[in-house]
Amino acid sequence: SVAAARGLAMARKIPVAGVPVLDAMALDAGFSVVATEAPRGLLFSQFTGSAPVQSTFEDMPLPPAGTTAQVIGFRAGDIAERIGGVVRAPLYSLPEAIARAAMRMIQSGDVPLPVPLYIRPADAAPARDKPPVMLD
Repeated sequence: SVAAARGLAMARKIPVAGVPVLDAMALDAGFSVVATEAPRGLLFSQFTGSAPVQSTFEDMPLPPAGTTAQVIGFRAGDIAERIGGVVRAPLYSLPEAIARAAMRMIQSGDVPLPVPLYIRPADAAPARDKPPVMLD
């Protein structure tokens, strides 16, 4: 999807901005913890201002002591109870939040090209065989 967005933007000569889902979910929510479901019973979570992580619910990082986080997304009630936060619905639907965040980037002139965000390592291992030799 990132390659398609970049290709369309280049062809149409329009700006394109990448907005991670967790950032969009937390848009304008103040200090927050956002989470979304990940494969294999895990979750992706992110505190405002930090990088997203993949973990189990039990191993999820905790916010700094003394902060009250607004918890948004997957298992929000469980997370809020665990960290002493408050459950909150996102302020915007996901498509609207992505559009708002992208527009802010474009208006500010700070528009990094979208790139894939890989939170966990790939399941497949690199090939052990040597690559074929290309002939001239």
